This record gives sequence, C-alpha cells and structure tokens, in this order.
Amino acid sequence: VEFVRHIPPYNGFGSEEDSLRSCTGGLNPPPPKRDVAKMRDKQGVILRFNAHLLSDKTDRRFVIQYFMEDDTIAIREPPIRNSGVMGGGFLRRQAVKKPDGTRYSARDMYIGNVVNFM
Repeated sequence: VEFVRHIPPYNGFGSEEDSLRSCTGGLNPPPPKRDVAKMRDKQGVILRFNAHLLSDKTDRRFVIQYFMEDDTIAIREPPIRNSGVMGGGFLRRQAVKKPDGTRYSARDMYIGNVVNFM
C-alpha cells in the first residue's frame, strides 16, 4: 500500500510556513529558517509608496511599506482631518502573495506599478 501525503490548504492562522511546518511531522516542529545575513544587511531599510484603490470612487489614500529585511508588506491609511476617515492599519505586516502564488519582492515595488493584494 502506497501512502501519499497531501498538504491541507492554508487556514489563515499564523503564517503559511507555520502551517506547512505543522504538517511535516513532529509535535514540536522547529521554527522556519531565516536569512540572517539579509536581515543584518537590510535591517531598517523600508520602501514606502503612496497608493490608492483603483476600484474605489472615494479619495482614500494608503501608504504601502515594503520591509527589505524579511520581504514583508504593511499597508496603512493615514487619517484625514474632518473627513470621517479614522485611518490606521489596513493590512498588518506580513508576507503577501501575488495572484500567481509567488511572493512580492523588491523588484515588484516601483512607482507606477499596479499591485493586487488579495
């Protein structure tokens, strides 16, 4: 009898690496490996871009922050005085995938690019 292991779909809790680690065996899996050299060299380097929604007719503005040290993205909405918009966090800092399944990298972050966050 041949046993084929299927990886279940990501359930939304924790990161995707955490979910995959829990399926590879063991009750106490080790944490995912990190690129320590990249984290040391790129620590504190953040790419910031002003953005807006293409599908929204209102004038909502956002700030996309790309953290070079671990390839994560955070999106914040700055507050606008006397408009009723509170502002704050729109997307917490996390690794974000493109529609094709690969992760966003620094090469995808440039002025004029249209990004699709799902």
